[in-house]
Formats: sequence, C-alpha cells, structure tokens
Amino acid sequence: MLSNGLMPERLIKSVRQFNIPEVLISLDGGPETYLRVRGVDGYSKVQESILSLRGYTKVSVVYTFSPWNNTNDFLEIKEFCGQNNVNLKINIFSNIPLFGTQETQKALLGIENINLDFPENDYLRLYNDWLSNKVKLPCLSIRFRAVIWPDGSIPLCQSKNILLGNIHNQTIDEIWCSKKTKSLWRQYLSCNDCWSAFHRIYDIVLIKMLEKLLPKLVIKKLLGEYALDK
Repeated sequence: MLSNGLMPERLIKSVRQFNIPEVLISLDGGPETYLRVRGVDGYSKVQESILSLRGYTKVSVVYTFSPWNNTNDFLEIKEFCGQNNVNLKINIFSNIPLFGTQETQKALLGIENINLDFPENDYLRLYNDWLSNKVKLPCLSIRFRAVIWPDGSIPLCQSKNILLGNIHNQTIDEIWCSKKTKSLWRQYLSCNDCWSAFHRIYDIVLIKMLEKLLPKLVIKKLLGEYALDK
C-alpha cells in the first residue's frame, strides 16, 4: 500500500486490521523541502508513521527526484533510512495524467556519485541518458503490472491516458484478457516515452534477466531494438 503517511494512527490501524504486508511512504526531503514539495507541514507526521509501522509490517520510504528538491535532499533521506533500518526506493518525477501536473523534470545533477542497490541504481544511473535518447527499453511491464485509478479505470500504463476498461463494468480478468488489451500491448511494445519507476525498473530487471539467458541479437529479434547501456 502506498501512503503519504500524514495520518499515523489511521494508517497503523488499517495495517493491523487488514494485515497489509508492505507500506510504501512518500518522503521527498527534510522538513523545509517537504513543506515546499507537498504544501503541508507534515514531515514529523510522516516520520512518525515510518518509525511506528516497523513493528507491524515491512516499511519502505519512496523518495521522488523532482523539480522541487535536489541531491542533498536525497542524501538526507538516505541517511534517515540507514539510521532507522528502513528500505529506500526511488522514483523520478514525471507528468502522470492522473495528477494533472505540467512541470518538466530535467537532467539530474550529482547522481553519478549515488550508489544504490540494483535495480534502483540502474534506474537512476540511466535517467540522464534516457532523457537524451541514448537509452531505449521495450515496454514489458504493462503486461504484468496493472494501474487502477480512483474511479475504477484501468489505463494502459501510468503515463498514457489510454483506457483498457473499468472495474465497475468488467472484472479485471475480462479487461486483462481482452483482445483490445492484447492489441495495445503489441502496439506499445517499443514505447520508450516514460521513465516511471513503476514501469521502467520492472523493464530493466526483465532485460537484465533475458541477457543472462539469451544473446542480445536474439532478444532484439524478439522485442525489437533496445539500448540499455552507453
């Protein structure tokens, strides 16, 4: 479950009541940065949620690199996670249709000096190269990962306003196994339009696994041209 962590007591109650196996809590920097990014003075509440949940479930902090924070903010959150034995996941800001944002994320500075576990490290390391069209990945995650919006709509992915169906009208199985969905999967196999962590980390892992099993020429024949490394 993904949460902003601003209501610790309610969050803990839900985790215990429904036996939620993992909670991901967004934290984009220290108190001043959090206020600038989120618009609310909620850093202490988020911190309370993270530390309190450790006894009830697996907790991960999600840090998003965005136009409103910087590498120093990331290092602060990384240190906090290390000191409190909390898992750290990363994301890079993008204009997801659901959020209606208009800001543009530019190249990230100083990321070459950041060391993370695979696959987060590759995801971050390759971002600037992807931004300059040097990295190209087949879009595989949409076949394995579903996005469901609050109104029940299931889009093709986080980044495109292309709807597969709505769970209020059909079951997930009916939507997922439809001819329309499978046709869109084929149509967007070569899509390289986003660098969303939800999709691209999954794609990186799959390609890395395939490269251990098959020659790159075979992979390219199956999935099309791709360029993962410089």
